[in-house]
Amino acid sequence: MALGRAFIAYSFHHKIWDVPRSKQRVLDWSFLDEEEGPSTVAETSTPHLDPANALYDEFPLASDNSQIRLLQLKAGVGDDPVTCFLEVVNLEGCPEYDALSYVWGDPGVTDSITLHGKQHDVTINLYDALKRLRQSDKHRRLWIDALCINQGDIKEKEGQIGLMDKIYSRAKEVCMWLGE
Repeated sequence: MALGRAFIAYSFHHKIWDVPRSKQRVLDWSFLDEEEGPSTVAETSTPHLDPANALYDEFPLASDNSQIRLLQLKAGVGDDPVTCFLEVVNLEGCPEYDALSYVWGDPGVTDSITLHGKQHDVTINLYDALKRLRQSDKHRRLWIDALCINQGDIKEKEGQIGLMDKIYSRAKEVCMWLGE
């Protein structure tokens, strides 16, 4: 029997929290539903040596590794553009999120998403995962290493990698993506 295109996605359910859900801070993402207009993200005039990492300068993490970035994946279906936003949260008592574990794939084969209103290239495997994981009716908050960690900052990478056990264990769901 011949099979068409297939994908594998698997979820683990985790409910490990230090703070009761009723006391957690949930951010207001209603601005994502507004029609396109003036950006709600502050523009920065700071010159950057590496423009690919400039976005992360707008969302700095605490030097004590108490914070992480989460990705807000805007709702969409089919061929709708993949649109995302970042936020910085304290790891202790952070809002509910899902985490993605996936095969990065060939770094030379990419597609573009919109991250804070700007084109951002991601591997085709991540692009496919984002398209499959987004919901049609509501935004989804995710932790994805390739986007939530500044891959161009070795010190940040080392600190965030040390938090991965907490990041994954505190996720509501951990989705595994092996590709299409």
